[in-house]
Amino acid sequence: MTIGTATFRPDAAAGYGHLSRSLALATAWRAAGGDVVVDAPGIDDQWRRRYADLGASFTPARSDWCILDGYSFGTEEQRAARADHDRLLVIDDHASLGTYDTDVLLDHNIGATRVPGTDAVQLLGTGYLLLRPEFDDVDRSLSPDRRRILLAPGGAPDRATATLFEEVAAIVSDAGAEAVWLRGVDDVASAMTSAGAAVAAAGVTAYELCRVGTPSILVAVAANQEPVGTRLAARGAVRYAGRLDSTGAPALAEAALRLLDDPGDLSAAARQVVDGRGAKRVVAVLRSFRLDFRAAGPDYAVLTWEWANDPEVRRQSFASAPIPLDEHRAWFDRRLADPNTDHAIALLDGTPIGQVRFERSSTWTLNYLVAPEHRGRGLAAPMLVAATRRLSAGPNAIEALVKPGNTASSAALDLAGFRLVESDDLRLRYVHP
Repeated sequence: MTIGTATFRPDAAAGYGHLSRSLALATAWRAAGGDVVVDAPGIDDQWRRRYADLGASFTPARSDWCILDGYSFGTEEQRAARADHDRLLVIDDHASLGTYDTDVLLDHNIGATRVPGTDAVQLLGTGYLLLRPEFDDVDRSLSPDRRRILLAPGGAPDRATATLFEEVAAIVSDAGAEAVWLRGVDDVASAMTSAGAAVAAAGVTAYELCRVGTPSILVAVAANQEPVGTRLAARGAVRYAGRLDSTGAPALAEAALRLLDDPGDLSAAARQVVDGRGAKRVVAVLRSFRLDFRAAGPDYAVLTWEWANDPEVRRQSFASAPIPLDEHRAWFDRRLADPNTDHAIALLDGTPIGQVRFERSSTWTLNYLVAPEHRGRGLAAPMLVAATRRLSAGPNAIEALVKPGNTASSAALDLAGFRLVESDDLRLRYVHP
């Protein structure tokens, strides 16, 4: 069963960054069972093939979601997209568009902050970073070549940028290092991992370098790249050389050559910034909009008892013994009467697919399950996203306790925006936000 259709509208005229991150999200959407339509006038043959390889259609049609990615999509274009499609996601950097008329707003940059004056669900920061699937599982067993410097000026550099990087290449080559360009490479992650250092524009490539842990010197070749360079440098993840017009090739080359000999702690700090699961988190949010909730009432006592006694549920529970029906009924009635309990049944197209229960003290404590017949469909994370969105009022924190070894629950919580904060032999403790 498809999870729906998403139409992607990246600005194909503004470099490769918009095309790249839209492709990352389209790939994750497709992997989750969705259909992809691409509406990108001016897209070149190389990028068209990449989207086609996903099975994307290039015939515009009304979709469950429209994804706008570009700096020219103001509120007028957003309203038009909302009229043509069921829901809208706008991808922006550093709130550059200013005003929004959208269901979801995504700014995956480091240090992104909430935008006032919009009711949109806001996905902020590198936890939602859109990286291509080759960065999901990076092979760090490869030893980098300590004399190789990777040069990454961006997908479509202007003349000044290209000239600067060519001068850097000449200088490092004269110094005995190997200068390698990030051009026409099929496996970008491996190319980055194999280099001992990199000189790069502070765009999407900077985050990719962080993911693989390549020690990097960044230069801002556009104004919207300056916050990326400065904030990554403040985290100790990169060295930032400044704007294109305030640095020169000798300084960049010298800094890169020094990194070959002394990378310091850059690699470890960089890997802490990006975990590679951002696109899957965004897909979980988009899928969450299809879910509804109904307050658990007496009519659900038997159904929830059957779900709770499923062998896999019992195995993953802290108390694993089967539950008698009369005992469950008594417990269920107490929960319904408790004003500090929020117990709801999750519905997909009107069909019960699981339950979510929050119990309130100083925080909310989460318990949930997906019905056995609906497992394996990737519904846990969307259900948790939708459930936590319902609970936006009240205490700020939600916690969930998981048995060690329950990898499915841990993965769902991670994709739903929970963070692992404590672990021992008995339990894992996750919190949100």
